[in-house]
Amino acid sequence: MRRSTVLLTAFTVGTLLASGIAGAAPSAKWATLADQPLHSFQKVATDHGIRLGSIGSGMFRSGSDKPHEFYMVTDRGPNGQPDDKRTFPVPDFDPAIVKVRVKGQKVEILKRIPLKTMKGEPVTGLPNFSDVDSPVSDTKPAPDEVPYNFDGSLPLEVYNQNGLDTEDIVRTAHGDFWIVDEYRPSVLKVSGDGTVLARYVPRGLKDEFTKVGYPVYDTLPAEHAYRRQNRGYEGLALSPDQKHLFVALQSPLQLPPNPNVGRDSRNTRILRLDLNGHVTGEFVYRFDWAADFDPGSAARARDMKISGLSAISDDTVLVLERTDFVAKVYLVDFDGATDLGPWKPPTGAALNYLETLNNSGDLETSGIKPLPKSLVIDLDSVKDMPDKIESIAVVDRNTLAVANDNDFGLTDDPAWDAKGRLTSDTGVKSRILSVTLPDPLPKG
Repeated sequence: MRRSTVLLTAFTVGTLLASGIAGAAPSAKWATLADQPLHSFQKVATDHGIRLGSIGSGMFRSGSDKPHEFYMVTDRGPNGQPDDKRTFPVPDFDPAIVKVRVKGQKVEILKRIPLKTMKGEPVTGLPNFSDVDSPVSDTKPAPDEVPYNFDGSLPLEVYNQNGLDTEDIVRTAHGDFWIVDEYRPSVLKVSGDGTVLARYVPRGLKDEFTKVGYPVYDTLPAEHAYRRQNRGYEGLALSPDQKHLFVALQSPLQLPPNPNVGRDSRNTRILRLDLNGHVTGEFVYRFDWAADFDPGSAARARDMKISGLSAISDDTVLVLERTDFVAKVYLVDFDGATDLGPWKPPTGAALNYLETLNNSGDLETSGIKPLPKSLVIDLDSVKDMPDKIESIAVVDRNTLAVANDNDFGLTDDPAWDAKGRLTSDTGVKSRILSVTLPDPLPKG
């Protein structure tokens, strides 16, 4: 099993041909974020001895950015899950945008932009609500996780409506950022200084936000409130004409409101939005069969995820599909897929109909063409590719950059000494890898 490991390497097809190893599995050199205590990155009450990490939850580079420079975003902060309790060892951690530069084998942090409310207060990474009523039925979707202290011995008994579990990022030519969040789930517009300007959530959820420090708009499909816990919006891309955002649910919706059907569905969804937060299309992305995607493991349908997007043109997008151990990049064409907005289920079909259509041909028989996908690269073929690849960015037509999430060096069940300091750091590094593609990407 590979160990999860921000890295950048470049090799060219010409180099491979000259060396006589064309077609050989590519190797990679690492550019790595140096170990540093979390408290040196952000002032916190205590970091419990945890390293800075997880800056690879999202990554973006525009064509006008300097070579080897990227905008990245952390997730909600260090967390574990001992005995299925979601722990927050650093509850005052504030998710941040991070501008980095790859220099040789090092990843240098150029700028930290913490996310804040319109009053300048930290948004934090804490869950929003202990429980919510569904906007579409009397059945409740999965609530946010209950936050516990560092070792799971005490519930924190604190939630924050401003809190965000940030997972991917893009930046417009005007200098604004857009970020996706897993909690409600939501899409956020953020100013260049990190101020949240707007949060877009599924219809029916706006009234939940009674103590929030920024505007909230419920413009997204109501059924997206049925996201699986900790599996909300994970991928984000900006079209080259800067008119559209593409937003991917990490996993299928938990529909019907039963944990098993949606969890084992192969059909997740990608939204297309304008830059006012309004939906202009909704499309089905169908995962590979888990056993074919990751044949060397006991991968199940529920282990399949979308973790990153990157737009090639206004209607073609790269999708990072993965388990924790295998990642592949596909190219999808929105022109060849059914927009679920105009689509109507066959007579008598319930809201959950889409998530139950898992066999080959089921979607098409019901009048839905899923996004056609073609393999761009199997990242598992790259030597020493880290586990848990979570973000991708296009460097040029021949090169992709990918980054991992090292979870701040925490396992699900971390160990602590008598003073509450971490003793089970995994040693996994935050890295970025630049991969030369077997074939050039299509022109935008």
